[in-house]
Amino acid sequence: MRKKWLEKVEYVCQETNDITGEKHKIVMFNGQNGDLYISTCPESYKFGTTVRIERSGGASTRNPRLVQALTATYDAIAENEDIYFNGIDITENTKQELEQLSCDGIGHSYDTTIEELIKFYKINN
Repeated sequence: MRKKWLEKVEYVCQETNDITGEKHKIVMFNGQNGDLYISTCPESYKFGTTVRIERSGGASTRNPRLVQALTATYDAIAENEDIYFNGIDITENTKQELEQLSCDGIGHSYDTTIEELIKFYKINN
């Protein structure tokens, strides 16, 4: 289960090139609209210039791998431990089945769409 989803998460860089010596951070949060917001700023700020990554169109259609990577980045900072498929939660049972496929040498790709996964289960079950 996700520990965090709508909460703001931050990662403070340990080194800085800032002439003031202040460390910088990445700030990320998921909006209730499903979009991901990313900001970089000095550690003492709440937010800086923010980029909105649209998960329902926009970035998700132009560059789905970017959306997946940034969602994984949020999960890493938030210390979420779930496995996701294109940013969508999957059940414990599905996680075990995917792990078994990987152990059987079949493997699975995070670039696979949910529809392809469903087709696979329909063909093989």
